[in-house]
Amino acid sequence: MWLFDKFGPRDCVRLSRDAIERWVDVQGGMKLAASHALDGAGLPQPNAMLAVLRAMYPAPQRAGVDLVLDSTWLPLLLVDTGGVLWSRPQVEALVRHRLGLLYDNGAAKVSTWNLRVDHRAGDRYALGAGLPEDVRQSLSNAAREVGLRGAVLTPAFHWALQRLRPNRGWPGRTGWFVWLEQDRAIVSRFDRGRFTGFNAGAPRCEDADDVERLIQTESCRLGIETKREPVVVGAWGMPSARPDRLRHSHLRWLPIAGGTETTHRHLPLPPQPLGSAI
Repeated sequence: MWLFDKFGPRDCVRLSRDAIERWVDVQGGMKLAASHALDGAGLPQPNAMLAVLRAMYPAPQRAGVDLVLDSTWLPLLLVDTGGVLWSRPQVEALVRHRLGLLYDNGAAKVSTWNLRVDHRAGDRYALGAGLPEDVRQSLSNAAREVGLRGAVLTPAFHWALQRLRPNRGWPGRTGWFVWLEQDRAIVSRFDRGRFTGFNAGAPRCEDADDVERLIQTESCRLGIETKREPVVVGAWGMPSARPDRLRHSHLRWLPIAGGTETTHRHLPLPPQPLGSAI
């Protein structure tokens, strides 16, 4: 189910560190239709995942569904190829090696993970995403049992890039994209449309001032001059304090949420914690 090119009016099931959420398309964006809190003890067991999706979709879903995974579930990293790796197998081997250095242990073998690698021949950097096989199987089986036809597994960062298209209007296709997850910010810098910087574990930003400080920090880390390049923040909602258009004229905050606000359903926890055996 590594199908990243399908996009259109589709439901979205967001899997974050603290919750599983169902988002539906409405005019002007998406709205949160149902949510289910996680207990923080680990990934849901297969039976628990099935119960959650059945509660969110009591009837088979005719339209397609995107299963959007935060980086808690699907780690991301930017790999420096030196600009000398041209073949896809070489780049994938390097990405898998780097993921293994970070995540291999007695319980998790990166050698079995499903990879997505974004890299064009000759580029210096490759963006990699790794999906553990047990997570893939659990989600795939649950989606099939519930009747979510055409369900597509997608890293949340890639999904947001495709949906929000933050680089529209950037002079020289150069700027920053900050994607906010529940517990972190993912910061990426583009130079002429190519990745030149990436931090998958930056502190989460609550407002435009936090974003400004974060961009200054990342600029120093990358050894580039701090200047007012375009900055786009992608998030599921708007910040409590909207950006000041005069002070932050180069910054745009693009929320996923839109349309008419409605009260969503909080689904009850299953009889046993999601992180334990059932």
